[in-house]
Amino acid sequence: MTRAQRFLKHFDESLGKTENKLHLTVVYFGISGLTQLKSVINQTMKRMDAKNMRLLELSGNYSWAHGIHAGARNIAGTFRKSGPRA
Repeated sequence: MTRAQRFLKHFDESLGKTENKLHLTVVYFGISGLTQLKSVINQTMKRMDAKNMRLLELSGNYSWAHGIHAGARNIAGTFRKSGPRA
């Protein structure tokens, strides 16, 4: 089980029963493993019957600060949106 799969499993088990009031934005840097991550997110969305998960794909090296900034801008609607079904 990948780290993303474990995280989404725990997310589903502990927070997924909140009537879809929670929103999760995953910020991912690079392309290695991206296809698998999209699949894991889609499976989790189907299992939870949720439409409240979003994947932001960023290029370049990992940066915690850039990831937080991009995620916050995405929530505010000012960042290019890219869902897992793209």
